[in-house]
Amino acid sequence: MTMQPKTPARSAEFSIEFSNEKIILANQEQVLLHQALTQDIPLRHECGGKGLCSTCRVVIEQGLEYCPEETPAERKIKRQKSLPEYVRLGCQFKPQGPMKLRRLVRDEFDLSNAITSDLSTSAQSCNLAVMFSDIRNFTEFSEQHLAYDVTHMLNRYFSRMTEVVQAHNGYVDKLLGDGMMVLFGVNALEDCNPCNDAVNAANAMLRALDDLNEYFIECFDHRFKIGIGIDYGASLLGHFGHKDHLSFTALGPKVNRAARVEALCKTYQCDLLITEAVKKALTIEQVFESDYDVYLKGISETTKVWKISSPAKGRQVGKTYEQDTDMDIQVDNLPQVIGTPVIVVAARYSADELELYVAQAKLQANNQLSLYLPKGHTLQAGEYVTVHLDNRTGVDEFDADLRVFRTSYKGKVTQVHDAHSVDLTVRDFSLVHGISEVLAEKEPGYRFPTDGRPLQALPITPMTQMPVFAKQAHNNKVGVLVTRTVEQPHTTVMAFLSTEEDDIFIISFPSTFKVQTLQKDNRCAFAIDERATFTFENVIEWNYVLIDAEAYEVPTSHPYYDAIKAEFINKNPWEIGFFASPDVRLYHLKCLSTVCPAGNPNG
Repeated sequence: MTMQPKTPARSAEFSIEFSNEKIILANQEQVLLHQALTQDIPLRHECGGKGLCSTCRVVIEQGLEYCPEETPAERKIKRQKSLPEYVRLGCQFKPQGPMKLRRLVRDEFDLSNAITSDLSTSAQSCNLAVMFSDIRNFTEFSEQHLAYDVTHMLNRYFSRMTEVVQAHNGYVDKLLGDGMMVLFGVNALEDCNPCNDAVNAANAMLRALDDLNEYFIECFDHRFKIGIGIDYGASLLGHFGHKDHLSFTALGPKVNRAARVEALCKTYQCDLLITEAVKKALTIEQVFESDYDVYLKGISETTKVWKISSPAKGRQVGKTYEQDTDMDIQVDNLPQVIGTPVIVVAARYSADELELYVAQAKLQANNQLSLYLPKGHTLQAGEYVTVHLDNRTGVDEFDADLRVFRTSYKGKVTQVHDAHSVDLTVRDFSLVHGISEVLAEKEPGYRFPTDGRPLQALPITPMTQMPVFAKQAHNNKVGVLVTRTVEQPHTTVMAFLSTEEDDIFIISFPSTFKVQTLQKDNRCAFAIDERATFTFENVIEWNYVLIDAEAYEVPTSHPYYDAIKAEFINKNPWEIGFFASPDVRLYHLKCLSTVCPAGNPNG
């Protein structure tokens, strides 16, 4: 039952006792928080007395009848915190008569900090664009160079990047080893859009890095790459920490999300990713290459992130790139590193079904392809075809010195010569070495199609008995996973483990593009080859198994998980390091049927 407040004479002063502390004189005109602070009662007020937190709450031990009705702000906080009637917020009520109170947030830190602070230095909620950036593979560089050289390089890098950020209204919150945390919107200038500033700053940072790299190559024979992630929304901005070591910074979910988005740049092999919140707030034109729905650690719902086309010179075709293995590679076209001719897996959609081909591809210097399909085809001019290209043909053992290049070549049929031969032109490809893009090309106006299908957790494997593994497949070190992306299929080279029933086991991370595609449609295909015994003379008889499958997850709690993991490592020993990550997942591609190269079920 709510007590109706009593109202003494308006001019009266009365006493308020803070239990085990002191008695103050109070009036009816000011909120309790103000009256307590002015009389040296350290009543905490983290939100600045704006009714946005509960740190100023007090227990009314006596005199509840002298409390006025709750304000809307107080009512909201009390409902969120499930606070009882006798607990009130000091910043929200004006006492109307004598009472006895007890502070609930009370310790030595509060006692020294609350008295020496005032409302103007407390944290406040404001809309900020939060940016994180990080130098890729910096640890390797620091281990290979003298400490003073590393210091010189970092100082030069941070000096230049700070200039760029400040020129775009950014505030460098902190330096994190080889990374930066930057806030936009701190100054709250009326004519500034924090998201515009953040994206413009990111693009300028990438251009500045190209200039810096010319110096770093000359001095250290090393080229650096960075990843940048940006999120936007309400964050808590203010001074935090011990009273003698306060730090002006931002806290909140948007800060954590921005840091995790930046980490995804490595997964998606790009320089700059922004969240949907940033994209919606932008009023400047940008080229968006693709979008991904991702699960971020600690966040239950999916986050949509967008890849922005990089303005940096280091992403142009034909540029020399510093690889993760510290190799300088000048790549001008596909046949230079893939070779020609090569055997490939090609895929297309036919009446919404995935159709697979094994073909011989001749690669041209202009990156166009000519396909020879020994089993025939039904392709027509204008159709989209995806071709998996890599340079592992003829490799039957893991070779640590081999420079492996790979790409999912999105092509379009330009000419059909006969029942066995077609020509393709480029729609889009990104040639990757390690985790680095070394060559890229897009058809003018091409944009990676938006995929609006919802993400769903992969079902748990229906496996009920220990599989029998195909020992003869141990010489086949790589396979090709074909996933059902929008518009045309996507291919990925994968280490794998196969069974006598033609089931496949692979490992990956939930944040990867291939896994998230499987979470949207778990139907897929997998191609296993015996490249070590292949020659072009027997191309038609070339042993290539194509598997139509459904993807499932094998949880660590599954009774066969450890045995499958051990067998997977036995076949693919170079993959053992991935299992050190708690985020790695084991996936089961359950065979529905094997497929002949023309794409029709064959058992």
